[in-house]
Amino acid sequence: MPTRPAIQEGGPTRWPAQTPLGAVATTLGIAALYVMAARVGQTVAPPLGNVTPVYLVSGVMFALALLWGPRIGPGVFLGALAGNAWAGFTLDSTSGALRALAAGTSNGLGDTLAAVGMALLYEHLCGHRERF
Repeated sequence: MPTRPAIQEGGPTRWPAQTPLGAVATTLGIAALYVMAARVGQTVAPPLGNVTPVYLVSGVMFALALLWGPRIGPGVFLGALAGNAWAGFTLDSTSGALRALAAGTSNGLGDTLAAVGMALLYEHLCGHRERF
């Protein structure tokens, strides 16, 4: 009878950034990936709205949080801020621009808590036995 491979214990895989400049580049890369995935998800949104039934970015950010841990948080936040501010930003009035920035900020906090929080909860409950 074949034996199962040993379960690898430990935390997330190695963070790709080895230097401070690399950490900034990785964070900006995560933010850019977030914005691109959000734009793809918004293509299936019904008219007159920014809400979509398929939000690809949630799964992508959750997978990255499982791989790299909570360090992806700043990238998720910046991507959500940029993506949501871009979707609703207008220069017609100051209040419109502020509303778009407020919506982007609150969505950024929520998306960061969702991706990182779920990865930490998964890690706690499952012990990294089978990530994917």
